[in-house]
Amino acid sequence: MRSLSYKTLTLILYVVCVYSCKKGDTDTFVPPVDTLSVLPLAPPPSSISYENADFSNGFTLSFDYASGANRINVYIDDTTNDDPYDELAVSYFFNNGYLEKTEYYSAGGAPAGSFTIQRSGTTINRLIIEHTNELNGGLIKDSFGVSFADSAGLTNMYVNYGNYFSPQVPVSVKYTFKNNLLKEVKAGLYEHEANTLFFPSYKFSYNKSDGRLWLKESDSYYGTSFTYGDVGKGIDSLFFILGGKDGHLVDAILYFDQNIGLYFYPIQMALFDNSVELDALIHRYGALQLVQSIPNGDEYPVTQSFSFQNVFDEEKKLIKSTILSNSLMYGSFTIRY
Repeated sequence: MRSLSYKTLTLILYVVCVYSCKKGDTDTFVPPVDTLSVLPLAPPPSSISYENADFSNGFTLSFDYASGANRINVYIDDTTNDDPYDELAVSYFFNNGYLEKTEYYSAGGAPAGSFTIQRSGTTINRLIIEHTNELNGGLIKDSFGVSFADSAGLTNMYVNYGNYFSPQVPVSVKYTFKNNLLKEVKAGLYEHEANTLFFPSYKFSYNKSDGRLWLKESDSYYGTSFTYGDVGKGIDSLFFILGGKDGHLVDAILYFDQNIGLYFYPIQMALFDNSVELDALIHRYGALQLVQSIPNGDEYPVTQSFSFQNVFDEEKKLIKSTILSNSLMYGSFTIRY
């Protein structure tokens, strides 16, 4: 199972989406030139606030798309003042529309992790990762080798993680795409001498008409189904902007990484209740209505549902979304433009 709980690191935990040099309307948003080719017509949100069920951990995150050439900064917003850019949390760096580097920062502004994408032309061939050492607080550096092969209309991406996940067991994973959509993650049991390590494999299905993810199947955990509303827009533009032209590849490379990722909490979160944990990109493919577990054998027998009560403005943009589990509030988003 892919767990997203790790994305509640102090710096990743507080992240959002915002455009503007001040709080206000972003309908006239003009993105950096390098992102024009991948930006959907709808503008990205200017801020996202999230509160959990008991309102004990609320926060607001803001994006500065105009922070510099080919750069997007993400800030924690102290809503008691008028400045939306109070504390830098994440920086994204681009070149010709391709993501080059992402840096995360601790509450005090110190580096808390990063990943750098190396390319041959525009093709990814390596990721260099830095993440925090939980023992001494320093940064640990690793790298992943990446290669590609096309077959029968599919793109296969092979990622060699080496001993990143375990000092004793090397790991490599195959990711298969069709039309830039992740179709399959092929992992499994890895063995080296007397040591073993296991990662689940996954298959993904999308609606043919609109490309929305509707089904995720696992060989060794719950499956997940996704249902969307017929009207109203999600926050798709945010994911496109942060990922750049090949964000689908970068996100996949970091799929099993429990230290750092392309996206962050709360737009990527683990929905957890009744011993079921389902990872989801929130409103990535339009406005979600329901995320539900699919039982998988005797070991995973529970059908658990997370429903979304959504509110839209007159332009059908999503402005509020409340997650319910077992008819009880799980969390709530407020989205501003």
